[in-house]
Amino acid sequence: MSNRLLIFGLLLLSTQLLHRVNASEATIDITISAEDLADDSEESKEDISDPVMPDEKADIEFSNNCTAMTKANDKEICQMIQRWSKQVHKEVVKRKEECNNRGMGINQVFIGIKKKAAQAVNTTVNGRFGLALDRDAAIQAHCNTRRAPRQQLIQEKHEIRAKRQRLNQGPMGITELRGYVAARKDAKHAAANATHELQAAQQQLKTLVDSKAPKVQLDAQRKLVNQARSRNQRAIKKLQNAINEHKIAKRRFVTLHPKNAAVLAAKQKLEQQQKKAGKVGGAVLKPILAARPPGKPRGKRAATNSTTLRADGKGVDVKATSYEECMTIACLCKFWNGTASQNCTYKGVPLTKSIRKEYHMLTDAERERYHAALTKLKEKGVYDVFATFHAAAAHAVNAHNGPAFLLWHRELSKRYELELRKIDPLVGLPYWLSSVNNYAPKQGEIVWRSQKQITFSDTFMGTPVGAITAGPAAGWNNTAKTGPLTRNVGRSLVYYVTTTVSQIMKYASDYTYIFRVLDPIKTCTIDWFKSPDPSLELYHGYAHTSVGGDMGDTPTAGADPLFFMHHAVYDQIFEMWRQKWQDRDERETQYPSDDIISGCVSSTHSGGAALEPFTNLRVIDALSNLYTDELYEYGAPPSCSAAKPDCGSPYLFCSLSNVSWWETADSMVKCMAKILPGGSCGDFVKGESPCYQGKCVNGTCVAV
Repeated sequence: MSNRLLIFGLLLLSTQLLHRVNASEATIDITISAEDLADDSEESKEDISDPVMPDEKADIEFSNNCTAMTKANDKEICQMIQRWSKQVHKEVVKRKEECNNRGMGINQVFIGIKKKAAQAVNTTVNGRFGLALDRDAAIQAHCNTRRAPRQQLIQEKHEIRAKRQRLNQGPMGITELRGYVAARKDAKHAAANATHELQAAQQQLKTLVDSKAPKVQLDAQRKLVNQARSRNQRAIKKLQNAINEHKIAKRRFVTLHPKNAAVLAAKQKLEQQQKKAGKVGGAVLKPILAARPPGKPRGKRAATNSTTLRADGKGVDVKATSYEECMTIACLCKFWNGTASQNCTYKGVPLTKSIRKEYHMLTDAERERYHAALTKLKEKGVYDVFATFHAAAAHAVNAHNGPAFLLWHRELSKRYELELRKIDPLVGLPYWLSSVNNYAPKQGEIVWRSQKQITFSDTFMGTPVGAITAGPAAGWNNTAKTGPLTRNVGRSLVYYVTTTVSQIMKYASDYTYIFRVLDPIKTCTIDWFKSPDPSLELYHGYAHTSVGGDMGDTPTAGADPLFFMHHAVYDQIFEMWRQKWQDRDERETQYPSDDIISGCVSSTHSGGAALEPFTNLRVIDALSNLYTDELYEYGAPPSCSAAKPDCGSPYLFCSLSNVSWWETADSMVKCMAKILPGGSCGDFVKGESPCYQGKCVNGTCVAV
């Protein structure tokens, strides 16, 4: 899990919009371009400085995750050391050398502290452990927090020196040189993003100060500014390293290939002149991420690197041999023996496309019907078939790690919903907008508080932790039937990255941003294709991790009914993006071409490959407009504002407070699932009504 959280931390706190320049081929026909030996003078003017070490900062925080500690004593000790950290700070700065030479580990420090605390259990002066804490032990603990980043910095410097030594002595061909060009570009983009993030955080702090926001909110934003500043300094340092390495690589290349270098001199001069005029190689420079104005695109755009195939939903529907393969209501009516004159009727009701509502927006009757159909599906053994489908595709075919990810799960969800509707034609597959469970107000905190939200109550999805004994999945087994279905809700940082999805909807005007790959083949050379940010496949994984238990592992995730509602929300995002940024023709044709896929992911993701195990479909066919023309459509997600704080459901409330520490002001106001009695509610400080059938008393929801 730690690796996933690291990826999350790096990606969530970065700006998703990278303005890249698409330059055409140069006019001189040689094996390398002028860019490979381009001058770095502009980049070299950047204000480069070493990262500030922790003991040199104005404000030090010993720990930001005391609430995650399970033992009361540990938590209290942690919080106390937090309060002490500023007092100890000045002494730590004075005793840098002593900090560096101390050998006691952090575990030994805490063993000593807890031993002293046990001896002072009856102490009431200065808090329970006030006299128990030894000043030297506290300093030692603080020294340990300083040692780790210093050792990491020393290690990084050693690695940089070793790498530069290899550069000065090793071979340097065009492939190697271009690798350093790409590294320099990536570092420059990362530094620009980090600077943008810092400026945004500083602007938000200024806005809060001007509006005389509460101290707790100002303090939280100041922490975000400090963190953004640290990230910005690290990014600039990496940029300087990339620039220096590229310079060394250029010198090495010129030494080993003097003839090519001489030819490039004239070419470089020509392209510099063209660049001043706004062109390179005759092509006007333009960012491929330029934002379009709100609304649908005007006219048809060029489908660069797109396949020449087209989705053939109608052909699939005509050839259907079972209702699972149907793409239209008329096809379903035929296989379900419905009666049709002008409109099809099945089980006494008109058979129309379903309305997929957000789970918390269902009426009580709709939710009960859905749960009843779900129970029957499980009793018939059909549910287990779908869970097995996903388990079998966990590490094979075209379900994961490739552009077919969204399409494979779209077809799986379609067939799953048809099984529900065969039982009850009035039922649709709800989607779970898991941002309603993003409840983690403290910096660095995981979403453990969501255990007490109504989403995980008996009347909704049931048990949050351990074997599921309540809700529609009570008593279910795991996929392998070796034990009960389990959850461990709230074990990660975030369910749903609202800010990222918002950025995708606003700015990702090109289909290449939707079909990015999580883990491409190492030899992949397509920059846009192998970038995981933004990758819907990556971001969808956060809710899997946050629910935990069986849902947290790909082969077993399908055993939890939350799985299908979770994938429905990413299908909803996909469809919203299609409707905004593509016309009908583009929706059925824009997909990475085979030459792009062949060098980056499994060929099973090619547009013409079979969508296994749904072999009546090619991958490209899952782009058909018939899914939402004929079979289902999405209801609007819950939303609210300070002016209209109504989410439209008795099970949701409008949160005006900042209770998701990673979110920005734009996404802070949102609908959240109501909190059950016993749940924490003290962080809602702007007049909200967060408690379900209760009120907030001393920071805890109490039933009334």
